[in-house]
Amino acid sequence: MDDLDVFNTINITGSDSKTIHITLKRNEKINVNKNYISYSSSDNLDEIIYSKIDSLFHQNYSRSIFSLRNDINSNILKKVSNGSIIRLKNKNNNIEYLGLSKGGKIMKITPILYNNLYIKIENILAFNDGVEILSDGEMVQKINGLNQQNNGISDMIDSFLFNRSEYCLIRSKLKINKNSFMNEEKLSLLDLSSYVNDFVYISGYRNLMEKRLGENESMVLMSRSIVAFEQSITFSHIKSDNKNNNKYVNSLNDIIVEGPGLIIFELTERRMILSKNTNKIFFISFILLFFEIIAQLIVYYNYREE
Repeated sequence: MDDLDVFNTINITGSDSKTIHITLKRNEKINVNKNYISYSSSDNLDEIIYSKIDSLFHQNYSRSIFSLRNDINSNILKKVSNGSIIRLKNKNNNIEYLGLSKGGKIMKITPILYNNLYIKIENILAFNDGVEILSDGEMVQKINGLNQQNNGISDMIDSFLFNRSEYCLIRSKLKINKNSFMNEEKLSLLDLSSYVNDFVYISGYRNLMEKRLGENESMVLMSRSIVAFEQSITFSHIKSDNKNNNKYVNSLNDIIVEGPGLIIFELTERRMILSKNTNKIFFISFILLFFEIIAQLIVYYNYREE
């Protein structure tokens, strides 16, 4: 046993490949990515898709000064709609448990410690009910624009196949008043503990690494390796053409990340750079396959009508 969360009865076991073990007493619940459930004590847990959970906090609580800055428009934020993110609740009298793993190390995120942190949904293992994950329309446009490549048909297809990652904003549901925060006497220990105990567990296929960039500090990073980043981080393309796309960094695999802010990433494999001739062959093969499918469908429906 490598780590233990006493308040949430969560154990993290393993060395290189870690597993998170979650114990649920009666009426306790947890939000998880069901794609990474490795085992469970039974099939009797109550399941609901995360986006269908009614959130009373949106009506009764204002935005947290820790998790939302003024430059984020609340009108473009909405609960993440992803069928893989579900809430499990134990309605049984007995204790239930489940385990989740993605194959790599596991990192615990406490939202209060970060400045508007965006996390790739496919890297989320679990989060408690005090945390909400939101889709940010402006950030979606920003990431989609970043993923648009203009280096040939193969890059366009590659972008369609590989660069559909969705990032969500994480924040605590509870309200904390700025004036109360400045006056420690008015800030109750209950409110403070609620923030400290809020968590999101993330994982990758390999080790996760953190890098905090200073003002105007930048680094070159493979775009697919980005797991999480603070809102203050900016991205830009590497300026290159087809002649230097085989360099150790290139516009197909890499982007420029600039601070200030925190970035979390994992190591990923580089994609193969295709030549112009390979581009043409690949494009022609794709078109021929498309028309072949259309022809087969026409023949099939004509045969059914006869």
